Amino acid sequence: QVSTQSTGTTKMTGKCLFLLVAFALVLISNQQTIPKRYDGQKIGNPAAPILVEAFFDFQCPFSMIALPTIEAVLKQYPTSIYYILHILPLWMHRQAFDAAKASYIVAKYNPKEYFAFVDYMFAHQDEFYNAAFRNRTELDLYELFAGYVSHFGITKDIFIPEMDSYDIYQKVNVGVHFALSRGVTGTPTFFVNGVQTSFDSGTTVQQWKTLIDSLLSNDTLSVGPNVLQRRS
Repeated sequence: QVSTQSTGTTKMTGKCLFLLVAFALVLISNQQTIPKRYDGQKIGNPAAPILVEAFFDFQCPFSMIALPTIEAVLKQYPTSIYYILHILPLWMHRQAFDAAKASYIVAKYNPKEYFAFVDYMFAHQDEFYNAAFRNRTELDLYELFAGYVSHFGITKDIFIPEMDSYDIYQKVNVGVHFALSRGVTGTPTFFVNGVQTSFDSGTTVQQWKTLIDSLLSNDTLSVGPNVLQRRS
């Protein structure tokens, strides 16, 4: 069931959706610049047998719900999963692009604390959600995020100029185009070994374990629209 709220956010099976904007951008972006490195921040051994990729938006409530589940899964498979987190700011979340820029600044200056910063951002999501900033300015947002990154060793003198730098803007922009090139239309979205799944904020740790254990045991699973289906 799909329900459209007055905020412009459409909710479907536990995701914030791009709607037709994503498809329009894909059509407009006929040519993309190849990035210098693969998008996203990584955890684990690149040679691990399972690659899990997540697309999150810092303002998406469903991304916030999904975060502890995927973190629990990673703890249960510390050597079997290589995890890449992609940040995808959605158009209807007005502070999401700047939130993404803040995360890239942390990745640049304190990469070892990046995932701790991700947790911090989601824990404080209500402070920069649309309603909280209805009558506030971008400068107010910069000040708020400057306070956040100060807990991760980044001073305001470094942070504010970086928020307006082309380098940081372009990192977020490349990430958005990367997501669109993968057919991602909402958050959270999960890929496993390069294949997009139907997993969302309602997916349980046990459902993740069913998939991962099957892959590790050489069984074959296909991820259907709503449930995992085993192939004979």
